[in-house]
Amino acid sequence: MLRARHADALPRLDRVCASPTARPRARARAHAILADIHRLAGENDDALGHLHHSTALYEQLDDLTGQALSHHKLARLLAEQGQNDAAWGASEFALDLAERAARPILQADVLHDMARQRLVSGAHDQAEYFFARALEIRRAIGDRKGEADTLNNLATLRMDRGAISEALTLYEGVLALRRAIGDRRGEGATLNNLALAHKNQSRYDEALALYERALEIRREVGDRRGEGNTLGNVASILALLERYDQARALHERALSIRRSIGDIRGQAVTLYNLALVLEDLGDLERSNALLDESLSFSRQIGYVRLQAYCLRQRAIAARLTHDLDDAHMWLDEAFTCFQDLRDASLKILCHCERGFVHLAATPPHAEAARVELSQACL
Repeated sequence: MLRARHADALPRLDRVCASPTARPRARARAHAILADIHRLAGENDDALGHLHHSTALYEQLDDLTGQALSHHKLARLLAEQGQNDAAWGASEFALDLAERAARPILQADVLHDMARQRLVSGAHDQAEYFFARALEIRRAIGDRKGEADTLNNLATLRMDRGAISEALTLYEGVLALRRAIGDRRGEGATLNNLALAHKNQSRYDEALALYERALEIRREVGDRRGEGNTLGNVASILALLERYDQARALHERALSIRRSIGDIRGQAVTLYNLALVLEDLGDLERSNALLDESLSFSRQIGYVRLQAYCLRQRAIAARLTHDLDDAHMWLDEAFTCFQDLRDASLKILCHCERGFVHLAATPPHAEAARVELSQACL
């Protein structure tokens, strides 16, 4: 759904795009702005159409900067839709164009998004490389907001790798930088991430307080995607505190927001977390259905870690209903994810679950269970 200020701008922008007397550059810019408006509203087909028009006009003008920006926006849209190969190709093309146009700020933006694409797919070393390149450029040109954005994502990368204390230090520095430059939207995002770091250290009261501040800011600036993210994070803490009905209600609100804006990755994560809550509430049938939907989305966008978690959770559900053949099947598929994912903790969890499945057999397969549990200890 379009926000009011965007809706007011649409007629004027549409007139520019349709006018035979408007200059090509003005039409290209109008199409690019319309693409942003529609993408933020979750109207991805309309956004894609405007990006194609914008790109074609910039090509006619031989405007390398305009072409680079259009391909960069296209890559972001494709990544959000889960078209990873196409998104990567658009990013590489955008980077080449930005370098040829000698536009360092645009180069940094493209490198930053390339790093985020690699982060989502679990390719941490590549993500680190592209973040470092983006950060170097941002600092060289004095782009403080861009520097904060990149440092924020580097902190997330550290957290994904288990370096929680290092992530906390980075987030605190980013928060100070956001406030210094008056970046309210960025402040909300960093408060959300800082809360997640506290949650990962079991500091739930501190995390909830930070999430409330993040939620207030995200609603203030109209950040619907961010609002859905924070609602889901609050729900996850409530689930840890065994306040399952409240957690379910918040996850469902978050899911509604994710669906309304076409956020595939957000839907995948929220569906998984909601499935866990429903399992705790005893609704295994609906929980499994949501896990399957989450698994489908995570495959679509190449979110390998979430695929593995969904598969392991399906195995747990199968064990609980004593469908042990199905449990082994789900775990076999989960273990294939480790070819593309370096996550020792998740691998340990899957070995443990396989051991539990062996112990659930009649009679228990004690030796097979011992082997799996010993693998978890390696």
